[in-house]
Amino acid sequence: MNSVIKPAKVLTVLILLISLVGGIIIFRKFQYENKRSGINLTTEQITYPNSRYSITEKQIYFNEPGAGYFLLKNADPATFQPLKDPAYQGTMAKDIRHVFFKEELVAGLNPATTTYLGNNFCKDGSKVFYADKLISNADAATFTRLGGYYAFDKNNLYYKQHSMAGADVKSLHHVKYSQEGIAHADAYIADNKHVYFKGMKIDGANPSKFTVLNGSGDQLGTQYAFDGKSYFNDQYKIVVADDRRNSGNLKLLTLDRDFSWHPIFYQGAKVYCYDAERHELVALGKRDNSLELRMLDNGIYTDIKNVYFTFGKWNKAGGRMPRYTGHTTGICAVEGATVTDFKRLGTFLTLERIEGTVYQCGKQRYFHPRYKGNGNYHQALMLLGTDGRTSELPIDNAFSKTIDDYDGPSIFSIEFYKRLWNPAYGEQEL
Repeated sequence: MNSVIKPAKVLTVLILLISLVGGIIIFRKFQYENKRSGINLTTEQITYPNSRYSITEKQIYFNEPGAGYFLLKNADPATFQPLKDPAYQGTMAKDIRHVFFKEELVAGLNPATTTYLGNNFCKDGSKVFYADKLISNADAATFTRLGGYYAFDKNNLYYKQHSMAGADVKSLHHVKYSQEGIAHADAYIADNKHVYFKGMKIDGANPSKFTVLNGSGDQLGTQYAFDGKSYFNDQYKIVVADDRRNSGNLKLLTLDRDFSWHPIFYQGAKVYCYDAERHELVALGKRDNSLELRMLDNGIYTDIKNVYFTFGKWNKAGGRMPRYTGHTTGICAVEGATVTDFKRLGTFLTLERIEGTVYQCGKQRYFHPRYKGNGNYHQALMLLGTDGRTSELPIDNAFSKTIDDYDGPSIFSIEFYKRLWNPAYGEQEL
């Protein structure tokens, strides 16, 4: 006798399955996002210089920002000392009996014979560690830190605890920098054939000409570089999706984030901004010519025919508790302005007490702020009234794009579940 399954029962089962799967996903996500929880210290404490360690009431604690304080249960306060790292807040320490990473013991390291190389690299007579991870097969006698999170021995190049297969140890060298003091530039290293970023080989990069670029404004740690032909963001080559053969003709306009949230590139007449979260160029628009652009001032450019200014905006939504939803980047031609008539007059302090530079074209004066001000919208060029007050230039003819914030892969993608069950998926970060 054939049984008939009622639609209502099927719907109930589906709802239960969806609820179960959804609950598991939420639990796993919460579990990984909140996997460490320390305590708040209410007693007076003394922090060891240039480290995250503190002592209070003869007990040693490790401070992890955002998570709290964690007790080092086995530490001897009388002999405790952080392993000092002049460039970083140290996260390793030792006492007479133990070596510590954060609040945990590092099994296998003898504090009496341990040499601290910096940035969590340690070695003793026979073993090499990155933090609490043993670097298998590393040669302690020749193991040397290069800088940043890179080190090498006579056989291999290492990024943190990871051996980088195929790297030529004999030809290792630092890449070039467009200027000194670029933050996190030591994430790159090169040999005579390849360039590496955080331990990952960059396909197609020319190591002899690879140069890390400096960007003004808030770059949030992301890196840009140029090898004489192509541009790179971190380990990604920046290419025009529908014109990869001619991506070598791509030119950088600006990395400035004071007056354009995203980097701006152009190829002939086409103008793009770069979304570093999704690693793709986004079309802004097309100019009326293909002439080369050059900078007149920070955020102000000309192609001989027109004068342009850039702008950036943080977009927010909500009422009393607004949240930022994305960012807008744009470039706009100054209506009626030509480079021959666009003249710099000198520095100026507006009635709003903003320092900058005054330009004039015909009877109209413009103001270029030296730095972006407060608020969520910033133009590189503004109208300047006869009373010394500034106002926004119209951007009706601008090329612009709003890019939503990226919260990670879609719940419907395999990538989402790989990252959910393994937060370190696709990364070599500790």
